[in-house]
Amino acid sequence: MRPPTRHDLLSCALLCCALSLCAAPSAAQDAPKGDLPREDLPRKLPREDTQPDPKEVYDFAVDFEGKLYRVNCEKLEFKPVGRVEVPAAEEGSPPERPVLCDLAATADGHLYGISTEAVYHINLVDPSKSRRVGAHGLEDPYGMCAVGNVLLANTRAGQVHLIDRDTAKPNEVGPMGSGWAASGDVTWFDGGLISSVKDPARVEHLVWLEPRTGKAKLVGKLRRAWGTGGSVGAVFGLIERKGVLYGLTSTGDVLQIDPKTARCKLLKRTKIRWWGATSYTRF
Repeated sequence: MRPPTRHDLLSCALLCCALSLCAAPSAAQDAPKGDLPREDLPRKLPREDTQPDPKEVYDFAVDFEGKLYRVNCEKLEFKPVGRVEVPAAEEGSPPERPVLCDLAATADGHLYGISTEAVYHINLVDPSKSRRVGAHGLEDPYGMCAVGNVLLANTRAGQVHLIDRDTAKPNEVGPMGSGWAASGDVTWFDGGLISSVKDPARVEHLVWLEPRTGKAKLVGKLRRAWGTGGSVGAVFGLIERKGVLYGLTSTGDVLQIDPKTARCKLLKRTKIRWWGATSYTRF
């Protein structure tokens, strides 16, 4: 029997939710194509009621049920914040509880989540007061990060897209190529975009993404640096912190990943089924 894919796991999670509710680094300095907003023109988004104390240092992750966590991979601390929900538009109706595939934090300190259907602006103080931005129209967007204040996502079909954070409208950048399919996450690391992807045989690898074209450059197969050194799969969250690349898996493992070899060191085993993560740095 084949192991479950993320598509299978997402389908199961969506069903559970319905039942409960009813590039190489050198090339990365170039800006992606598309109309990117100027960084000196901040968006008019609410800040005072959506962001916690800026003196705190942490990143964010989400589990398969949509619960948001503040995470510190250096200290191996994982603190739940709350379930991501969108309040009902009508009194008496249940809130929307999206199953998020991934998270992305913009340069001005806002957190976004993406599901198979839509983009969400997440309230960091009270995730139950989050907001649905809109439908993105993409098929299985698994990895997402922020390019300044624009969102970037890659999909199971192997495409890379920019997504406007105000409208959720996508703009295709290009294919990753070589049969690569998004399987987990994409994040900025050492001036470039790095992503966990699957090859046509569904084996998980680490690649650099060229941000102007979306083209992938192989780092290597994700493999254990412990035990028998077998392959590592389901790295659904990637976090960069102080020059270290961390990976969070859907089986609860927290890893340190070598960005030059894709070798993975086991740091901690948790009981949390990680579904997405993002580095969080406010400028």
